[in-house]
Amino acid sequence: FAVNDITCVGALSAAEELGLRVPHDVSVVGYDNTSVSRLRHLWLTTVDNAGHEVGRRAARFLLDRFERPGGEGRLHLATPTLEIRGTTAPPA
Repeated sequence: FAVNDITCVGALSAAEELGLRVPHDVSVVGYDNTSVSRLRHLWLTTVDNAGHEVGRRAARFLLDRFERPGGEGRLHLATPTLEIRGTTAPPA
């Protein structure tokens, strides 16, 4: 697992330098589902942290706070999803 998709690209390069085949010898997973993960020559398995939804909600809650100052704070969680692509496979 890599801390983000860009780091995952580095892990893919390191695996190649070591002669490891992804995903045959090792699976690699990124985090944040950036546009890099969807490039066909990489096609990274990654965790989508729902960043767009988090931003949309934050903007809505900020506007609500302007309309009703002093209101009670709220906690809203966004559910991440696993985007399975070409860098993971079951163990051999």
